[in-house]
Amino acid sequence: MVGVNRIGMLGEAADAKTRITIYGSKQIVELLASFERSGATLTTEEGMKSFLLFVSRMRSQSLPSQETVSADEIELIVFGLERK
Repeated sequence: MVGVNRIGMLGEAADAKTRITIYGSKQIVELLASFERSGATLTTEEGMKSFLLFVSRMRSQSLPSQETVSADEIELIVFGLERK
């Protein structure tokens, strides 16, 4: 059953990436491509930084400027990491 769950998760990821590619701005698509080039993994410092930049920019483009949150807050929510 684990394999079936993984297949479903990969399908959902592919669907999300496709939608971002279709509807995202040029900058967002470029940042997603950069994350893919970094290995599309959240287990390396490079991958984490790339993903955080992608999420931050996507958020800033989709919400009013007064709705900004810090990179530290995003990092805590996405990765469960809090910098001291």
